[in-house]
Amino acid sequence: MVTRALWGGLLGLCALRLLYPFYNSPVIQMVGMSGRQWKQAGGFLTPEPMAGVDSYLYQAWLWALRSLSNDHAFTIQLVCGLLCAVLPLCWYACARQLLPQKWALIAAILIGLHPSFLTIYGYFASETLLLPLIGLACYASLHCLRTPAPRTLWLAVLLWTLAALTRVIALPAGLLCIGLIWWKMGFRLRPMLLPLLTSLILLGISAEHHHKAVNVYTPFGIPQLNALLARSDASRINIYFDGRHYWFRSPAASTKPLSPLSDWHMSPRTPPISVHIVTRQGREAWAQAMEKYPFDATHYARHLSQTVMMLLFSPSWPEVWPDNWRNENQIAPWEEALNKYARWLWAPLIIGVFICAARVPLAEHQHAFILLTLSLLIIMALQYTALFEGRYRKPVEPLLIISAITLLYQHRQRSIGHA
Repeated sequence: MVTRALWGGLLGLCALRLLYPFYNSPVIQMVGMSGRQWKQAGGFLTPEPMAGVDSYLYQAWLWALRSLSNDHAFTIQLVCGLLCAVLPLCWYACARQLLPQKWALIAAILIGLHPSFLTIYGYFASETLLLPLIGLACYASLHCLRTPAPRTLWLAVLLWTLAALTRVIALPAGLLCIGLIWWKMGFRLRPMLLPLLTSLILLGISAEHHHKAVNVYTPFGIPQLNALLARSDASRINIYFDGRHYWFRSPAASTKPLSPLSDWHMSPRTPPISVHIVTRQGREAWAQAMEKYPFDATHYARHLSQTVMMLLFSPSWPEVWPDNWRNENQIAPWEEALNKYARWLWAPLIIGVFICAARVPLAEHQHAFILLTLSLLIIMALQYTALFEGRYRKPVEPLLIISAITLLYQHRQRSIGHA
């Protein structure tokens, strides 16, 4: 009876999520990143230089969406609604590999209810595609870890490759998962041949796309633009590709992660800097730009402390807008407030999972999943390639929810066993 009620709640929630892009339409929210992504998708086959900075798969997804819908608003909103609706189901599939059905349904409902995974679907943002892909990739990885087989290994490698081509943060997660599976299979080469070939083909297609845009073969886009913003302390970058002007900034510089308790924000930003890229020079042009801002241990220590603060407490843009970006905000005040206060969940959840992971007995595949969660958090905290935004935490948030429920379930089982 309880399981039926939970299934009814989950399917009803998915139906409501299907309608969300009709209420908060990404077709209308053409500001900042969302507008840039949409514009770049229109020229996907002849990419402009700025398209070479971004990851490949989300650009391809938007190009396909624009082409098939002929820019018709209803069709675009319907497809975005379907992507929004399947998100809890993808994570249910993942949770079901770790938990009994009832507990997996609870995890999926909590993920579907959290505003962090809803408001983002009112924008054209890579996370809208990344979140379902990571859920499915975790499902395939856990399934293959429990019952190793060539087909599920191929599926896991395919899904992690697609996720990494959407946002590069999925790359270390995918390498960790596939490495564990391959270890479980005794490092046999033959089962890895087809998955590896599939991955290399997709990476090659992406690298060729970026080469067309910026004359650099890279499957994951150009990371140096974000790194320049992080290392220079600039409030904005004016970038010139062969004299053609673009600009780039991050909401992280203006975000107050402890608001309303404190007005603390990242260290003061310097005036905008200008970067000139001659595309025919390829990688050398980016190397020259980075030489002006070499690694500095003192600066990195400050960057690390600020990143940890943002990882624990920062709200996610574009769901919550910095005060000095208010003129661009088109979200309803109640929805922004909901996202702003819901972000207080993550700090205790992160700390709780770190503490409990060492104290609660777990099965092998549960250990692997929580290891993945904690590893991603550590990688996010240690990175020196971008100013950390709350949005960058989003890929690990569903993993945190499922990890916490897994630990709670295992602790409960242990308590019942002792009783």
